[in-house]
Order: sequence, then structure tokens, then C-alpha cells
Amino acid sequence: MTINKLVAGAKGDPLNSTGADVRDAVNGLIDISKSNIRNYGEFYTPFGNSITAEVNGFWSWFYFASDGSLTFLENKGVGGDTTQDMIDRIDAIDSKTTLCTVMEGSNDVGQGVTPEQHAINIKTILLGLIAKGIKPVLLLAPPKSNQAHADSLREMNLRVWLVARSLGVICLNPWDQFSDGFGQWKAGLSGDGTHPNSSTAKLAGDTLWPLYEKQKSCYPLNTNNATGVILNGLFMNDTNADGKPDDWEVIDGQGHSLSSTSLGVGNTFYFKALSNFSYTYQLFSLDLGKTYSFGIKFSIEFLSRVDGKFEMYLQSPAGVRTYIIQNGFESYTNKLAAHEFVAGEAGSWRFYVVANGTDYECDISIAQATMFCTSDLETA
Repeated sequence: MTINKLVAGAKGDPLNSTGADVRDAVNGLIDISKSNIRNYGEFYTPFGNSITAEVNGFWSWFYFASDGSLTFLENKGVGGDTTQDMIDRIDAIDSKTTLCTVMEGSNDVGQGVTPEQHAINIKTILLGLIAKGIKPVLLLAPPKSNQAHADSLREMNLRVWLVARSLGVICLNPWDQFSDGFGQWKAGLSGDGTHPNSSTAKLAGDTLWPLYEKQKSCYPLNTNNATGVILNGLFMNDTNADGKPDDWEVIDGQGHSLSSTSLGVGNTFYFKALSNFSYTYQLFSLDLGKTYSFGIKFSIEFLSRVDGKFEMYLQSPAGVRTYIIQNGFESYTNKLAAHEFVAGEAGSWRFYVVANGTDYECDISIAQATMFCTSDLETA
């Protein structure tokens, strides 16, 4: 079966599908690509911005490190390109391409593209390549020596990592080794704060090939929206009209209410408590020994600041906790957090949000939550 026939024969329209339809197509492309490596090599096209366009860029060392497994077709990196520019150029990619590395973020952040829109654009690019019978490999954006830009890039990278997981697309990060821990380049690795220098690019490409060889597809446990994560503006519902979200428990509560959000990510729950509150939501059925990645977006504002403990965790059927957040009473705005772990038990795992303190007030809002099975997948 040819690649084009495989994609055309996939259930539904890959450009308008999520979940199993697209993953079936991607998995087929991966199987065919593995066969290509054994028989005659994959036909490789790097796709991105000026970091990809560089003649001696990371992509060239990735190609050389393949030791003949890749056949280079053409470089489709263009200086200054944003993800929208790349969407406009998908049709220009050589139809003989079977493998395409995709990387952009540096220009999007410079142009003020939001992390949400960046994720939507990346997903459009990935689906466009899949529809052409091309297996995409998403690369996270490299560091940037501007802290505001670096912070935005870190959120962009987390979002597109979830997008790739949702589609079963390989996502790699050969750049993390060069970060100072805050998203900026380590000293001496970039001449202008954006582009890697020649030795950095070589090490990134040398690192990328063994990372790519080890990757397998993954599959999500949830339906996904346009950004690849569950967007649930009514994550906290009040079906019995008691003024608090379903499945929430407020101990020694002095007042609580559920309202349309003032925090910007979903319904907002206000409460005042003498001791603690607890929210639990049974979401996920997990298999023993498999690796999972959980992502959550939320905002929380402590209106009266006192000493206390704020936690988010997943709890196994036997009560064993896997913590996502474990901190004091610290407010977060549009916090996007991810945690990868191995399930020590099979069965239904519950998601908990807990605050313990003395006589405090709080607003909390949760809008996004998703769980991916990444078993047998090595995360960069």
C-alpha cells in the first residue's frame, strides 16, 4: 500500500479529525518509514525558520548522523517565517518527502503570537503534512536570551508537546541541554541570543538522531480539541445548585459560590474556609506499569494570604499519590503544568485539588486537563 493510499483510506478526513483517525494514519506512516530505513532510507526535508535554513544547521548534522538512513531532498527553512508562514508553504514541500522535521517558535514569540494560537498553528502544520503522506517529527523551539520571550517559549513548547502527544506524532527536544534552566541560552552557545552557534547546532543534530531512532508513537486517553488538550470551560459544574462544584468538599466552610470566571480559564469557585477544601474528579482508568503524562491548566488566587498548603495530585485506587503541585499558598495565573509518571496500580485514578490552612479565602478555576499514555516512549 502506498503512503497516499494509506492516508486516503484512513477513517475520516485527517485534516478535520482527531484521535484514532489521525493516529491510524500516523502509525501507518511510521510503519512505512521503518520499512524505508531498512530498504532504501527515508526521504528527508527539514521545515522551519532561519535556524533550519542555515546551511550547517542542526538538520545537516542530523542527516549526517543517520549514516545513510536518510536521503536529503531539500531545505525548506525560511528566515523570519512564523508558523502561519509555514502553513502557507506546506504545499511547496516535495511530495517525495517521507520524513519532515518541523520547528518554529522563535519568530512566533517575537511577533506576539499567543501560546494557544501557536499550538493551533503547529497542529495545522502537522495535520497538513500527514495529509500529504509525510511523517512529521516536531522539534521543540530552542532557548532564547530574552527572559520574557523564554517564558513564552516554554509555555508554547509545553502546549505543542501535548498537541504532538494527542496525534501520536514524535516530539523531540535536542535543545534542552543548552538551556540555563530558565529558558535562555547558556553562555557562549548563541551569538545573537536566538540562533545556535555552529558548534551548538552540530551537537544538537548529533543528539537528535539517536533520540529519533528510539521514538515510538503514543496515544491519548481523551478526545482532543483544536489545541490538542481538553478545553472544558465548565470543568467545575454545579448541577445540584448548592453553590459549589460537583464533587467538591468544603470542610468548615464559611461561604462559597460558583460563578462565571474572573480568572480567565473556566468557571471560578470562590470559597472561604476555616480549615480546608478538597476537590476530587474521577477521570482516568490506567494500566499497571504503563507510563502516562498528565497536563492541567488552572488559575488560583488566595485572597487572604495565610500559611497553608496547596496541592494537586493523582491518587491511585489504593490511595498512593502522584503530586503535580505541592506548595504553600501561592497564586497562579493560567498555570500550565505537566507531569509524567509510571502507574503503580491498575484501575480508576482520581484527580484531587486540596488546600489546607487556617481561615482563608480563595478563587480557583480549572479549564484544561488531559492524560496521555506514553508507554514505551522515551521523552526528550
